[in-house]
Formats: sequence, C-alpha cells, structure tokens
Amino acid sequence: MAVIARSALFLICAIAWGQTPADVIQFLRGTASDLANAHDSTAHNFLNRFDRDMPHYVELSNAVEAMAARWEAGSAIEIVKDAGDGTRRVMELDWVLEVEDHAPRRQIVKCTIEKRGKSWKFTLFDPVDLFKN
Repeated sequence: MAVIARSALFLICAIAWGQTPADVIQFLRGTASDLANAHDSTAHNFLNRFDRDMPHYVELSNAVEAMAARWEAGSAIEIVKDAGDGTRRVMELDWVLEVEDHAPRRQIVKCTIEKRGKSWKFTLFDPVDLFKN
C-alpha cells in the first residue's frame, strides 16, 4: 500500500459545519504536513506542536522520533467532534496513519489543543501509542 506521506492528506468532517476556526484547521493541516516531512529532516517540527508538559509527552516523542528515523509516514485526519473557544478546543480526531512497510492504522484520538501565544499546541493526546511500531 502506498504511503500517504508526501501528500499529507487532511480531511475535514462535515460534522464540524464551520464551527472549527480556520486557524485550528490550519494547525491540524500543518501537523499532518510536519509528520509527512519528519523522515527527511527531523521530527522536531511535528513534536513542537505538542506541549512538553502534557501527559505521556516523552513516550510520544520517543515513538515519533523512532518512526521518523526509519520510515516515511503520512496522515489523514478527520475532525469527528470539536468544542471550545478561541483559546481551548476539545476534539476527537479520526486519524489514519500510514507508515512505510506497515499496515495502516486508524484510531480515534481524543485531544485538547490550547492557544499558546499565537500558536496552538496539543496539551492532551490519547492514545500516544498510535505512533509506536
């Protein structure tokens, strides 16, 4: 199966109906793109989208860095649920992860993103083992 990698596919579920702010959608698109590009450079840009103080950050970081060092990866992210305001969003994302030489994985990810200055960051991401090989 071809890896989604270079396309950094991102889907927006109709259920959001315009409730999801444009900057949040851009944040998620950038997240998918950064993961797709992690193999060529480092996982640094992708991991910068996560608060280092969030639960299980070290576990997530280790898994993503190990994956990016070995394989290309791509994501399709669909917003299933989204609630919140301009500083905090609680979401459920249908995340499809394709990793080179592996079967695709699909997981509903429960996450919280919070605005830090002008940028969004994941402050909760469950399950982090989505990225484990």
